[in-house]
Parts: sequence; C-alpha cells; structure tokens
Amino acid sequence: MLGKVFLSFVGTGLILQGFLLMLWVDVFHIPEIAGPLLNICILTPTNFILQKFWAYK
Repeated sequence: MLGKVFLSFVGTGLILQGFLLMLWVDVFHIPEIAGPLLNICILTPTNFILQKFWAYK
C-alpha cells in the first residue's frame, strides 16, 4: 500500500506537475506565476481521486 501512495504522489507531484507547467508556459503562453496556480486546481482533485480509489482501495 505504501508503494501505491508513493507512486500516486510522484505521478501527480513530479511528473504531471512538470508536464502541465511546461504546457501552460510554453504552449499556451500563460505567465509563469499563473502556471502553478492552475496546477494546484488540477492536481489536487487528481491526487485525491488517485488516493481514494487506487492507493487506499
């Protein structure tokens, strides 16, 4: 179970966050200050869903 929790945090925290930040800034030309705010709005529910339905199932 601890491995699933770690993988979900790494998946959303490092991999998806970096990809989305690059997408916001480079592709959509959103300012660098707004990119992390958008990531918080997307990654918090994503991380919750992964934790609830996959890691702690």
